[in-house]
Amino acid sequence: GVESSDTVVALQITVPAAKAGKTSVSVRYIGQEQAPSYGDAVSTYTRIEKRAEAAFEYFAPQMLVQSAMWCSQCNTGRTCLVNGRCGDGSLPLVHAAPSSGGGVLTLLVLNSPSLDFDVATGTITDDEAVVSL
Repeated sequence: GVESSDTVVALQITVPAAKAGKTSVSVRYIGQEQAPSYGDAVSTYTRIEKRAEAAFEYFAPQMLVQSAMWCSQCNTGRTCLVNGRCGDGSLPLVHAAPSSGGGVLTLLVLNSPSLDFDVATGTITDDEAVVSL
């Protein structure tokens, strides 16, 4: 979107994906020069270019565990939780699991690198991936 006043223009721009690092962002305007007060209002005057530039940095966001949900019993198939319920119909424990172990912990991880996995079972097949508690 765009908002504009006599002194400020606010632009909302979708940010394209890019590698982490420093770059610059620039805005360029090309438009007609307003007619001078002594000029002919219907004439076309030379187009002008205005430009602004600033430093900008893309960063690689840190991985973040957004949620951890434990079920003693999973649903059949590759997804343990179906409609937010465990295999026995119960709600999962959130950010908790019994110290005795067992069951399945489902983690929702933001900003994770892509992992190779078996589509049928959901099992991670990437030999270099390490997931630990």
